[in-house]
Amino acid sequence: MKTQDYMNHPSEDSLISCALLERDEEISEHLFQCESCSEFVEDIRTICSDISSIEDEDIPLSLQKKIYHITKKRAKHYRFLNFIQTWYRNPVVIGMIAVFAVLFSFFFYIFFL
Repeated sequence: MKTQDYMNHPSEDSLISCALLERDEEISEHLFQCESCSEFVEDIRTICSDISSIEDEDIPLSLQKKIYHITKKRAKHYRFLNFIQTWYRNPVVIGMIAVFAVLFSFFFYIFFL
């Protein structure tokens, strides 16, 4: 017989552990006496069985192609934005700027001084 007088209820984590087949004698005894905790554990078990029964759906080929093209476009855009945001960290860009500065200084010296 289940009674729900003012009893100490286990934590939700303990009840979820019990629902996921981790047997605990103390919690099992409490579940026998407490209807609300017993219903909670049964709800968790039902949800777990429902989730495990969900099957993967095949994505249609046309949708796969659309997703591929969208992600490919975004990847190109992201690479460009990433370069713009971090160009100063790239050693090739730093080298090109240094060479340009040396050549500019050389030509400036030759033609204007």
